[in-house]
Amino acid sequence: MPETINISDCLRSEDPSERRDGCAVIAEERRVEYIPELVTLLSDDDVGVKEAALNALVSIGGEDVAEAVVPLLTSSEASMRNIAVEVLEALGEDAFDVVVSLLRDADDDIVKHALDIISSWSDPRVVEHLIPLVSHINPNIRAAVAVCLGNVQGRESCEVLLSLLDDGEEWVRFSVVEALGQLDDAPLEPLLKALDNDSMIVKIGAIDAVGKVSTPASCATILSKFKELLAQGHCLPVPAVVDMFEKASMPGGDFDLDRDSKDVFFHFFLEALEDGQREVEKEALRGLALLKDRRGIERVLKYIDGLAELDEETESLVVDAVVSMAGDGVVPDAVLDGLRSNGTGPLRVCIRVAGRLRAKEAIPALSDLLDLVGKDELLEIVEALEQINSDESVEILWSLVRWDEGHVRRAAVRAIAELVGTEAVPALFDVLRAEPYEDVMEDITDVLAGMPSEEVVKGFVELFSSPSEALRSMAARGLGAVGAACALEHLRAALGDESPRVRKAIYRAMVRLNLPEAFECAIDGLKDGDEGVRQAVLKAIAESDGAWPVDKLAEALKGALNDENMWVRYMAVQLLGEVRVDGFEDLIIGLLSSDEPPVRAAAARALENMGTQKGLPALEELFDHPDPNVSEAAREAAESIRWLHSG
Repeated sequence: MPETINISDCLRSEDPSERRDGCAVIAEERRVEYIPELVTLLSDDDVGVKEAALNALVSIGGEDVAEAVVPLLTSSEASMRNIAVEVLEALGEDAFDVVVSLLRDADDDIVKHALDIISSWSDPRVVEHLIPLVSHINPNIRAAVAVCLGNVQGRESCEVLLSLLDDGEEWVRFSVVEALGQLDDAPLEPLLKALDNDSMIVKIGAIDAVGKVSTPASCATILSKFKELLAQGHCLPVPAVVDMFEKASMPGGDFDLDRDSKDVFFHFFLEALEDGQREVEKEALRGLALLKDRRGIERVLKYIDGLAELDEETESLVVDAVVSMAGDGVVPDAVLDGLRSNGTGPLRVCIRVAGRLRAKEAIPALSDLLDLVGKDELLEIVEALEQINSDESVEILWSLVRWDEGHVRRAAVRAIAELVGTEAVPALFDVLRAEPYEDVMEDITDVLAGMPSEEVVKGFVELFSSPSEALRSMAARGLGAVGAACALEHLRAALGDESPRVRKAIYRAMVRLNLPEAFECAIDGLKDGDEGVRQAVLKAIAESDGAWPVDKLAEALKGALNDENMWVRYMAVQLLGEVRVDGFEDLIIGLLSSDEPPVRAAAARALENMGTQKGLPALEELFDHPDPNVSEAAREAAESIRWLHSG
């Protein structure tokens, strides 16, 4: 049967899938003769058919398609009009002449559709065709022209937009100032003029546009206009004013406000701080930070003291604002008073501000708070003391390494290491020996390892003589983290430790060293008498990113496949699948039929990773395995392998 008849039959079929198939063939072959049928299918009841017809029309392209779709713009159904717009937009260059001709249509709705389509193209050739519409009787058309010109960009667009700024309709003028804000080279003066003489909605649009076209160098002029408007009692959007302040503070900006201007903006931001809408209040805090007026410190602290709930973002903005307003001068009295509030008021903020300002005069107040506050405030105090970085702050930090809260102890240790450096090593090892909790011990160990020196290595080696399993484990952890050349020697010497817990730590440290000779020692751990140690070795290798010698690793894993512990076999076969070494397929296939369900599932995934067809018969035998994990893994592996070899 001829191909054209087949396509026609498909398009007339009652089966939506056949209609979609017909559209797909037309799209692929770009069959122009089916344009009318495709346009008809744009109103098909099946969404998939509509989409396929639309795609086919776009694929065919050309003026013929554009002319065939245009009549849909007069449809009484909005969905059909929208589809027509979508097709014409997608046709782009092919539909240019057809759509431009619609700008002269007597139907304003058709003209508006044409403008919306042209607006999506951003084609500068349309400007000359838009000029006659500047005087169109319908204000919606004139507003749409402005939107088009904003999207098109270019000098010609700017000139036409400026001619529309005096339009008698508010909505048109609003569209014009919005469009000017999209232009890279829009002049500032006409927008500032709109701030003087126009309605509030146009002023808001003009302010937004001013923010977009302004440069740091022009901000002084704009802020002067903003000040004038505020002094006259006008309302301005707080974010727009703040954005202008931010831009003015950039390199090349002029941010030297006189006292009168500073007062106007200061009271503007303070009033916004009491707006009642949290987002506006956050913008006000940003504005006060940029204004840098110390008079605002007490008001800002009172503001957060009155909040029912203080979220993290607002708290950070408050801290930034207070620090900025304080400048390089003496720490504000309001902050010191906040520290002396014994847990009431904006205490956390005052602690953070004291740290940011490196306020040594705040240390006595911070010290007095230690027994009065909770964990979160104590952690803030530790950070503040670290930022202050004085002998007095270090002394307090040393007292906190023995505190009764683990988070505080570990934070104090990190701060001391940062401030004191290697001189603190002996004392920090004493802190480690006294620490009762393993998670904190790990943190202290890592801090010490972050200060590599002979003294640190020696300290870890000495811990191997401790009667405490935890400390001997920390010795291994620390040497693995230090990564010194001599670390392997010390780790190997400690392998005779009777504690499986310590041997686990030693093998993990060896893997962490990421050295070929260390790796050979680590894989010897697969022969350890404790199954937990053997599992720990495999886990460490699996989680490492070292470039291990594949042949040696595979040989070690081969032996682990016969381990008496199921989970050792499970992890070993997983790793074999990841390293993808030839010659081990038979061993893995053997596990599919003779091992526990978890190992069988892992073996199936390993074969999938290897991509070998050799295991397909064994995998197929597991399709109906009673354990769903096994059957699913086998099916997925077989499907993946077949697909891999299908090409």
